[in-house]
Amino acid sequence: MYEGVTPVLLLSDPELIKSVLVKDFASFTDNYQFHGHRIIRQWVIQSSGNEWRRTRSIITPTFTSGKMKAMLPLVTNSIAILEQEIRKHVKSKKKKMDAKHVFTCLTLDVIAKVAFASDVNAHENEDERFIDVAKNILKIGKLRYITGTLLPTKLKNAVEFSLFKPEHIEFLIKVIQTMLEQKRKVGHTQNFTDLGQLLMEARNDEGEALTEEEIISNAFLMLIAGFETTGMTILSILNQYLINI
Repeated sequence: MYEGVTPVLLLSDPELIKSVLVKDFASFTDNYQFHGHRIIRQWVIQSSGNEWRRTRSIITPTFTSGKMKAMLPLVTNSIAILEQEIRKHVKSKKKKMDAKHVFTCLTLDVIAKVAFASDVNAHENEDERFIDVAKNILKIGKLRYITGTLLPTKLKNAVEFSLFKPEHIEFLIKVIQTMLEQKRKVGHTQNFTDLGQLLMEARNDEGEALTEEEIISNAFLMLIAGFETTGMTILSILNQYLINI
């Protein structure tokens, strides 16, 4: 098939997918670069070749099972807040509840805590700028998508084109920069290590660290890739459960 003018081969056979992702992965290390923004194009899922290999080798040790388990109390706390919100809704005797909105708030709460050590309380602070931008950044217009499929990579890089609105990108970059500056000033004060802190401390076997822009870029990725997809997954599980009963 084609994405604009770019020919794309879509694999559906499990054995072929396994060959590309495992057996012959050395021949398929490059990623398709859709975004041209200087920060976003440094996402580990957009980088290629030696650049991808270096970034991956630094980031991978960050996601150990022990470090992930240490964040479980934060998830549990966010779920407790969700339970309170549902009980409030039941007591209010309102007939309908927007499940997608509720679970998006849950996952945004969790991501903000584990990635940025921030308590945004998305259920109650819906009008807060951070929450508004996070919820709307993935709303991509048709014209912007079509433009992205037609523009050559070099031109997208030159004009720093992105599927996301420029004002949303710059706002989240500033939020992450502020977080990093605060961490460097006051040091590590939480009783857990958030992902932002882990990215700052990450090193590979050669002692290489991420650059400032790489830290910002991949913290940005964790935010937008984590909350919407997880929220929709929970919603799909709930729908399937309701169908079965």
